[in-house]
Amino acid sequence: MAQLKAAITASLLVSSIWPSYSSFFDTFHKGLEPGFLVPEGPWGDLAAARKATRLAGEQLFLVDSGSEQHVMYGVFTTAIPKYRKRLEAVMSTWGAKPKSEGRFYVVGGRTYPSQWQEPGLVVGAQDCQDEMLGNSCKEASLIAEAAKRNVSWLVVTGEDNYVDSARIEAVLRKMDPAVPAALGCLGCGKNIPQYGKFVQSDGGFCGGCGEVISQGALQLLAARGRSALIHEYGTETQCDMSTSRALRERGIPLTSFPGELSGFPIISRKEIERSSGVMIFHYVMPAAMRWLHALRTGNGDEKELHSLSSLAFAKGCMQGFESDPWFHEQVERCIELSAESRTVVP
Repeated sequence: MAQLKAAITASLLVSSIWPSYSSFFDTFHKGLEPGFLVPEGPWGDLAAARKATRLAGEQLFLVDSGSEQHVMYGVFTTAIPKYRKRLEAVMSTWGAKPKSEGRFYVVGGRTYPSQWQEPGLVVGAQDCQDEMLGNSCKEASLIAEAAKRNVSWLVVTGEDNYVDSARIEAVLRKMDPAVPAALGCLGCGKNIPQYGKFVQSDGGFCGGCGEVISQGALQLLAARGRSALIHEYGTETQCDMSTSRALRERGIPLTSFPGELSGFPIISRKEIERSSGVMIFHYVMPAAMRWLHALRTGNGDEKELHSLSSLAFAKGCMQGFESDPWFHEQVERCIELSAESRTVVP
């Protein structure tokens, strides 16, 4: 639990500091000196990877690559009913468009109910456990499938992430997917030996924000095939750490996403409304997912928004957290602030 709290604290610190496009580029480029070498690993000859990674700082950004990029959204899930409800909310909101276009892929474990599966879209991986020990296996499966499809980018999320896909894709159109790169919120796993020496030294993804992985990185990760990647990832429950370790051991740069991502629960309705720049939210309950999607897309009139809001919030705070002791203080603070905002000052 202490380790999880440390990871969340690290995520909070890094998610509050977002570089501009130019500073992101400068940071990326400075980190790749001419003598940069990919650390040795069990993946054979990585000469091509070394060359590609050295050039990453110069090649990642383009003026605009147009609309030809193929962005795939990957979600790992479980057979627990409450998570199925969250996945259904995703598939009926922001995930509906990429799902209809074949750019949406969900992986559960071997016991994932057959009635919930959809060929090529929602699958139960037979070599993955459905419980927490299968998390890394599921994420490796997402990566292997994305590499097999040769997508431009893979955006890895959970069932409780709301993704403003139009904004994410607008950012990605300015980058070259052939360059090995991984983007998200960074800092988790630092100083923790179990995630490998490179993550221990430099930190890794804070996966609650989502993980964005380029075509070049996907191909390097899956170069030896799906089974080998699953074996490499093992049964680590923190799948963002498994991917961070695999990326760093291949010398693939991890960089802050050049846009605002939120890895923490934003419980207050007013705070969500003020967070107009956030492209990925975390800990979004199903009713709030539907309200937020209507708000972001403008598909609902004032009456519909009010109706959706009444289902999603109580006392100005997102419903669904009140029974979870982990979020007790945040819920209490949200209710307190909401009450203060309704107080009429004479």
